[in-house]
Amino acid sequence: MGLFSSSLMRLKNYNMTDLTTLSLKYLFFALCVVFSHYLLTTIEVFYISTNLFYPIHIINFSVSFFCTLIILLLIKSLKNKIGFIFLILSIIKFFVVIAYLGYVIINNTKVEVFAIHFVCVYFLYLFFDVKWTVNKINTLNT
Repeated sequence: MGLFSSSLMRLKNYNMTDLTTLSLKYLFFALCVVFSHYLLTTIEVFYISTNLFYPIHIINFSVSFFCTLIILLLIKSLKNKIGFIFLILSIIKFFVVIAYLGYVIINNTKVEVFAIHFVCVYFLYLFFDVKWTVNKINTLNT
């Protein structure tokens, strides 16, 4: 019984360490993206209103973080299938983002600039997700 409880405790600590690391990396990345995006919006060509600026980052951050959190929880038990899980979660994330983008486009006029901003931020988060997942798989295989 003691061996089982200590193994369970190590697993909880490892997952909490991974969760903390993931949260800090995502927070740092999100702050860098928001700051650089904000600096770009000060240029008149890339201007976007604040009521459209923040939802871009909130939607992308929350959907990406949620999908990566699911991968983190499943990576140990399904490490041979994690690529497929990442692909499925990325497709779900894509559909959620497209649904939101469609909703905004239908309800607003002149949203071309918003769509470009949104897609650029989406791809930044996608690249970050891919890099994190590949690094996580590589650390599991070593």
